[in-house]
Amino acid sequence: MQPSLRTAAAKYASLGYGVIPLHWIKDEGKCSCGRVDCESEGKHPLGEHGASNPMLDAELVAAQWEDTPDANIGLVAGASRRVIIDLDSLAAKDHLKDICDLDTHTAMMAAPIAKTGKGWHVHFDDPSGSYAPSVGTGDDAGIDIRGGVSYIVAPPSRHKNGTTYKWIQGTDATAAPSVTTWLHEYLTGRRKAPAPILEDDHIETKGGRNNLLASLAGSMRRRGMSVTAIEAALLAENALKNKPPLPVAEVSAIARSIGKLEPTDVPEYMPAVYLGDLITERAETTERRYTFLNETQIDNLPPVAYLVDKVLPLGGYGLIYGRRGSGKTFDALDLALSITTGRHYHGLATHATGSTVAYIMSEGAAGLKKRINAWKQARLVSTIPGFHALPSSVPLNDPIALAELCLAIDQLPSAPSLLVIDTLARSASGLDENSSQDMTRFIAIIDSLRERYGCAVIPIHHAGWNAGHERGSTVIGDAADWIMKISRDDQNIVSCATEKVKDDEQPDTWKAVFVAQDGTGSGTLEPDTTPVPIDPDIELVILAWEELSTADQGQTSWNQICKMVGFGSDKAGRLRRDRAHDLEAVGWRFVYTGNTGSAGAGYTLERINLVSQMTPNMASE
Repeated sequence: MQPSLRTAAAKYASLGYGVIPLHWIKDEGKCSCGRVDCESEGKHPLGEHGASNPMLDAELVAAQWEDTPDANIGLVAGASRRVIIDLDSLAAKDHLKDICDLDTHTAMMAAPIAKTGKGWHVHFDDPSGSYAPSVGTGDDAGIDIRGGVSYIVAPPSRHKNGTTYKWIQGTDATAAPSVTTWLHEYLTGRRKAPAPILEDDHIETKGGRNNLLASLAGSMRRRGMSVTAIEAALLAENALKNKPPLPVAEVSAIARSIGKLEPTDVPEYMPAVYLGDLITERAETTERRYTFLNETQIDNLPPVAYLVDKVLPLGGYGLIYGRRGSGKTFDALDLALSITTGRHYHGLATHATGSTVAYIMSEGAAGLKKRINAWKQARLVSTIPGFHALPSSVPLNDPIALAELCLAIDQLPSAPSLLVIDTLARSASGLDENSSQDMTRFIAIIDSLRERYGCAVIPIHHAGWNAGHERGSTVIGDAADWIMKISRDDQNIVSCATEKVKDDEQPDTWKAVFVAQDGTGSGTLEPDTTPVPIDPDIELVILAWEELSTADQGQTSWNQICKMVGFGSDKAGRLRRDRAHDLEAVGWRFVYTGNTGSAGAGYTLERINLVSQMTPNMASE
């Protein structure tokens, strides 16, 4: 059974092919472009991606085919590191067999081969993009070479004659053989053939004209050709291939622009897009992608809606990281379970009671049952119907695995409010954590899940070598709405420190200890209630304060109580500035009364309700 066009296109990109969307053949046998005089039915590029700027990212490819599910698939030869022999008839196939040597014939017996509408595509490896495209003439008629910026139509695309392109030897994943000595000589000799081709009788239309000429100009400049020679060649190609042709002045500008580069500085692939042409083309459409907001519109923007107060917006991207053994999975489970049961997390309210939460547990799945039972016992919860775990690793960079994950999520009772990915390393298999390009791709995959389900996504990640930041590229954390670092000290105190929030004040570090839950074989993180050492001077002031009556406390300033224990105003001021945290540790805080005078005269003390400072659920249990 043939895969869908979307699945096949995404797989091509994941395997390193350069992919472009092509117009397709509609049910009535006509090209989807709608032109009655179309000369390249089902074969010319669709949208902004042409032969000179193919898509190399599987996620982008999948998104493209989401929008155009019937689009045929184009593979750009050079970007795919392939040189492809296009045999358009049985006679051409037999002729190639007759003229090639035994090594080349043997290589073709092992090469990936696709059946086209009227011939065959034979793939060879070309990692350096050495071979140019050309049209077979004379005895070589029907043997065309697809290299560089030329492209082919790939399986399972549909041909205008009603047949479907398909692999008949090997597959898209089959390694292509290296170019043999005989084939190298044949291909390099073909460089002297007439003007290079793209795909069959392809004509480039608006949208790809600049890219076509820029790519050809780059190829010629890399070979040391002068600006004059490049300009002459582009003018000829513009008249031959572009419908309608670009203005002569614009073609000359392309030649002069690329001619300024030294041959060694010209990139292998020219992703040139000339802004003027694109602006003109986009102006003809009714869709506008971007709109600036004025002051009134900004004022009318809705407030941030939170899944977890102050830290995690609805549909946001969060990151929890820490060293192994720090307790990050215990805390991530607490987060997920608190959200679905409507309980507070680190003293912060959650706002999705009864919602579905999904947890991908790539590591430690064997202990999941124990950890869940421990949490339920500690929180006096009998059931957690909204929590769903996937005890498996999902390589999100694999389009097939990503599609299967989405199918699994689609089977949940409702779209999740939260998806936890534990861990990032297991889910980013095949990607380099230290590569900003690879991690940008990973974040794009996360964003696609957030957009599809409207859920928050939180990967669980490891700390870097010095535990001061998350491991790998800074892209991982830079994109996050919320980052929390989990650490454990020598006294086994677990600190959950918020390092980044975007739209609110950063909450205080939450300190916890691991508490075993009897009979479960596991435990939970609970607030640390270990007494904090108090500055002796603060302790002396508090003792004096507590001896006062309630009425006197309300009338006594900080300066006055300090004076009662023999401290002058200077020391009173220093204690107020430097020791406020000691006061809070024993349940007191400064309150400004509005009175003025010497240092501390405008402040009094107020008792804090310590219970309200704890996780509210724990205070009531």
